[in-house]
Amino acid sequence: MKMKIMITLTFILIYLFGIFVGINQALILSFMIIVTFGVVTTVTSIKLKLPFYHDFPNVLRMLLTIVGSMLMLYKSYIIGMFLFVLAIILNDEWQRRTFRKFFPKKPLYTIALLGIDGSGKTTHILETAKFLQKQGFKVKTVPFNKYIFLDKLAISIRRKRVTAEAIKGTYTVKITLLRALRPWLAFIDNLLLFIITSALAVFKNYIVLYDRFLWSTFIKYEALGYPILPLKKFMSLIRPSYAIILDITADESYKKILSRPKHLRYPKHVLEYERLKYLEIANTYNYPVINSLEPFKTVQHKINTILKSLIKNQR
Repeated sequence: MKMKIMITLTFILIYLFGIFVGINQALILSFMIIVTFGVVTTVTSIKLKLPFYHDFPNVLRMLLTIVGSMLMLYKSYIIGMFLFVLAIILNDEWQRRTFRKFFPKKPLYTIALLGIDGSGKTTHILETAKFLQKQGFKVKTVPFNKYIFLDKLAISIRRKRVTAEAIKGTYTVKITLLRALRPWLAFIDNLLLFIITSALAVFKNYIVLYDRFLWSTFIKYEALGYPILPLKKFMSLIRPSYAIILDITADESYKKILSRPKHLRYPKHVLEYERLKYLEIANTYNYPVINSLEPFKTVQHKINTILKSLIKNQR
C-alpha cells in the first residue's frame, strides 16, 4: 500500500511540476527521483542483509511511473496512463515469483573458502571439487589471489616481481600515489574475475569454487594500512552464493608461513586482524566456521556435510 501511495504521489508531482515549472525541469526531477530511489532501496536491502537487487521490482515500478508521467506531459495520455496503472498493479512479489519461475534460484553457483594464510583453503578446495564432481556437478576452481592484469601492471612499473624475501618481519606501507591507487585497481581486477567466473556458473551450469574471494584482497590491504575506506561499500554489494570460513590462530598461521620458502611473510598482528575480519564476515552472513587445526579428513568431512545440505535444499 505504501508503495502504491508513493507511486501515485510521484506521478502527480512530476506531472504538475512539468506543467507549472517546465518539461525540461520535470525531466531533471525525474532523473533525480529514480537515482535517489534506486540508491536508497539498494542500501536498505544491504542493511537488512538481503541481496542488493531485492527491491529492484519496486525500482521498475517507479521507473514506469516516471516515464508514464513524462509521456502525459508530452500529451501521450493513453500510454502514459497505461504505464501508471501498470506500475500500480505490478506487485513486487508477483514480479519476484515470475522471475523465480523462469530463472529458478540455484544457491550453489559460487562457493568461497575463506581464511587466513595457512588455514588449508587450497588443499580443501581440491578435495571439495572432487566431492562435488562425484555428486554430478561440473566444477571450476578459481584462485582469487591471482590477478587478471594487476600483477602485470605492477611488474611493468616496478620492473621486478615482489618475492618472499622482500617482506620479512614488520611490514609497513608507505602510502604513495601508486599505492593509494592499487586497491582500486585490485577491485576492478577482482570484479572482472568475479563477473567472468559467475557467467561461467550461470550460463554453463558450473559450480565455481573460490580459493579466497574479493573480500580477501581488501582485508589484506586494510590489515596492511592501505586506504580502502571508500571501497568498503562496494565490497558489501558483491557476495558468493555461499562461503565457509576455515579458522586458524595467527600463531599457527605464522608457523606455516615460515615453513614455506615462497610465501610473503606478514607479521602476526596482520594475520590476527585478518582472522577477526573473517569471523566478522561469518557472523554477518551466517557462514559456518570450521576449526582447520583439526585433522584434514575431519575438516573435509565437515565441509562435505555442509555442502550435502545445500545440495539437498537445491534439489
